[in-house]
Amino acid sequence: MESAKNANSQVKRYLTFCKDAHLSPKKGALRNATYKKQIRTIKRFMFWLNHVRHISCDFKGARCYVAAVIRWAGMNTNPLDTMPAAEARTLKQAYNKHAVIIHQPKIALPKAMLRRLMRYWCKTNSEEERTTRRESLLATATMLYVTLGSRAGNILLSTGPNKWKQVLLVGDVNSEKFDSRPSKKAPLFIVNTRMKNNKYPVISSVPFNSNTASPKRFCAATRLLELTRKRKRDGAGPDEALFVNPKSGGPLTTGVANSHLKKFLRKFCTKKGLPPRYSKLFSLKSFRKAVATEMQKRGASPQSIAKHLKHASIDSQMSYICKYHKQNQQLEKDLYKCITPPTAQSRDRKPKHT
Repeated sequence: MESAKNANSQVKRYLTFCKDAHLSPKKGALRNATYKKQIRTIKRFMFWLNHVRHISCDFKGARCYVAAVIRWAGMNTNPLDTMPAAEARTLKQAYNKHAVIIHQPKIALPKAMLRRLMRYWCKTNSEEERTTRRESLLATATMLYVTLGSRAGNILLSTGPNKWKQVLLVGDVNSEKFDSRPSKKAPLFIVNTRMKNNKYPVISSVPFNSNTASPKRFCAATRLLELTRKRKRDGAGPDEALFVNPKSGGPLTTGVANSHLKKFLRKFCTKKGLPPRYSKLFSLKSFRKAVATEMQKRGASPQSIAKHLKHASIDSQMSYICKYHKQNQQLEKDLYKCITPPTAQSRDRKPKHT
């Protein structure tokens, strides 16, 4: 199901390319063309992906797009497979060397916007709708992203090669103690043995919201328990995805979540008189960044942020450390005065007047 959706998306890119390049979008136009024209068209399409659409993929990734188009056009062979080895090597080197990778950073979702999103997605008071309606499921997932600061693929199904090793499963929610002895004094635990960059099981705690009179609407732990029990009653096994898309019957994906998030943000921007393109600045990553931003405001050290967000990337950790030092320059100077003898301290000398 997921691969079929990806193939359809890749073919749509090709049809857009045909429109931009003034080529026929019909299947037969590519299938019945000469080998020379097929190769030329495919090469142009591959470079168009990077230079025009700014899709961040390497040569192998571009070949995946081509393969989808070849299947769509009903061609028996892929012209790239019959290219002379020297020509194929040159094409690969040229593509990787001149590919234009455009980095589109995502920013943290502001508190006010997040609250508005939650009110919009948490309208229902019905238990059936909370566990089966798509927007309600997205609300539960969003609350988990915010309370855990987790990666997108650790809750909903992502598109990466290890997506099934990271997505949240029914069996990951340690709900047994709450089923036998209901209590909201302790947090609810998620035990995930497949999280990114971790060789050992990772235990994440989902706290109950003690600051609301409507826990079934605005408490991540309450909604998570409710959803887990619903999935178990429906016969879901421990190795099945916890979040299910009611429309397709398959796992709820990060792609669906991002599209609905951007849809809401476009409406929000239009209502506030802002350019709708601002919605592109946000994605599920924005929830994770919002957690990091809030921790920074509360004075958390870079090491604490890295530990909470489970940063394995040195670059990610260094970025927070650099921000931390930049924001605390005066504090660091004062701390060093405590350990530096007066005779060793530098003194700002006033310029001599001539």
